[in-house]
Amino acid sequence: WGWGLSEDGWALVPHRDAAGALTGIKLRPPGGGDHLSVDGSRYRQLYGAWRVGPSATVLVCEGETDAVYAARQMRDYDVTVLGMPGAGFQPTQSAIENLRGRTVFLCLDGDDAGRAASERWAAALVDGIAASVWICPVPDGHDLRTCGTDVLSLISQSDRRM
Repeated sequence: WGWGLSEDGWALVPHRDAAGALTGIKLRPPGGGDHLSVDGSRYRQLYGAWRVGPSATVLVCEGETDAVYAARQMRDYDVTVLGMPGAGFQPTQSAIENLRGRTVFLCLDGDDAGRAASERWAAALVDGIAASVWICPVPDGHDLRTCGTDVLSLISQSDRRM
């Protein structure tokens, strides 16, 4: 994923487009909290777009840390893991291109913003974009890393939208 660490302990999270070109860097403070972005950063594609391979299955998470967490859990399975930069990230043409013809699992945060984003993305993917769309049941008040359920179990409990 290419993460780095600044001298003062901030995590440096690079964002790249599908071709691998650097498009932005998020800075995450030690101990958690709100992130910052390096000036000029642009987040137009799903996080991890440069890692997409031939897998027919894609898991989309909310946030970079959830994406890395899920990728580690799913490393022995033929699943591509991508992350939204946040729940407000919109399903634009360039953002959804890597999902075309694939089975997509949306595993976003268990809050109002995450549920709204899941519905928005599911609606955008059903019209001939994805082969099928599923929404994973992340418990209220949690994200993928904190919910206490492994990713494979959440996928098995998903609700099919198409």
